[in-house]
Amino acid sequence: MTAVKVTSQRPVYQNVSTLDDYICRLAQNSSTISIRNEQEFQYVKFLYEIIDHYAFSYPMLIGLAYQDEHFHWHDSTPFNYTGFLDIGYKRRLSELKKGACRRFFIYSPPTDDPRKFYTFDINCNAKLEEVFILCRYPLNRAF
Repeated sequence: MTAVKVTSQRPVYQNVSTLDDYICRLAQNSSTISIRNEQEFQYVKFLYEIIDHYAFSYPMLIGLAYQDEHFHWHDSTPFNYTGFLDIGYKRRLSELKKGACRRFFIYSPPTDDPRKFYTFDINCNAKLEEVFILCRYPLNRAF
């Protein structure tokens, strides 16, 4: 995986609906991250702490979207692990209107010690000033 900090200097970077897909495709064979199990979630948290070493506390956009009452990962990985989502997410999302689109972030306030991790979601058309993006790419095994 590789990490990229993105700032909204160009309009294409502002809308979160496809921002991570766009950034990750700039690197060949790269895709936005999905979290498939607890081990991957722990690894993503570890990388977040490294990326956010100076405690800027930007949220990290992950490849998860919720639309038309269904979750989907942007890399087409099946959505079958929910251990990283906050308690009560099902109730909150069930209150959305049909067709609503939400994107998910991981966030860790630098004031917590040890740092706690939270997830939050926002409208797909929302604009953020600064965000972390983590891309997954295959390693070249020809050593």
